[in-house]
Amino acid sequence: MAMTYLPDARAHGAEMFTALTVSHVEKLSGGWRVHFAPSDDKDGAPHSVDAKAVVLGAGTLGSTEILLRSRERGLKLSDKLGEHFSANGDIIAFALGGRERVNAVGVGEPPKFTGDTVGACVAGQIELPDAGDLDRSMIIQEGVLPSALAPLLPVFFLSGGRILGAAQSLIKGVYEGPLSHLHTFFVVSHDDAGGRLTLANGSLQVNWPDVADQPVYTRVDER
Repeated sequence: MAMTYLPDARAHGAEMFTALTVSHVEKLSGGWRVHFAPSDDKDGAPHSVDAKAVVLGAGTLGSTEILLRSRERGLKLSDKLGEHFSANGDIIAFALGGRERVNAVGVGEPPKFTGDTVGACVAGQIELPDAGDLDRSMIIQEGVLPSALAPLLPVFFLSGGRILGAAQSLIKGVYEGPLSHLHTFFVVSHDDAGGRLTLANGSLQVNWPDVADQPVYTRVDER
C-alpha cells in the first residue's frame, strides 16, 4: 500500500490527510458526509467533509467499526453487520534453531538494520487440500514479521522456554543473534466464522466464545 497504491494516487493528484480518526459516515441527498477528528485529540471539535462517493478502506475491523457507529446514528444498514466474523482459520508458528540465516524480520523505514535484503512476505506456500472436505484444507505459507514486532521476539521465546536463544538475541538483536535464523509460518484454513463484532463504548470488540477450542486448530498444530 505505502509503496504502490498511495504514491501512484498522489502522483495523479490525490490529496492525503493523516492522523485523523473517522467517527461515522452520514447519507446526504447528493452523496455522503464523513465525520472525523484529529487522532491525538479525541475530545476536540469534530469536523466533516462531503463527497459524492466514499470508499471505506479501514480493513475488516476498522471499516466495520465505522459502519456500526454509523448505524447507531441512523444510517440504514443490515442487521447482519458484524455477524459471522472469520479469522481465516489463521495461525502463526515459528521454527527456531535453523543453521542458515533467514532474514525474515522486517527492518522498517528508516532501516533498523543494514545487511542482507529481507525478502517479500509469502513468497512460497505448501497447499494441503482435502478433496473430500474443503473445510479441512489448509495452506502453509512462509512469512516475514514486521519490524514493529522485532523488539518483542526475544520476549516471546523467553516465555516459551527458549531462554538461551532469547537471551543471546536480547544482547545481539534479532538481526544478528539466533533469531536471524527464525522461520515464520502462517497457516490459512477454515474456522466456523462464529465471531461477532460489536461496539462497547463506541469501540469495536470481538465476541467469539471458545474460539481456541475449535477442531481446526488441533489439525493445524498436527501439521
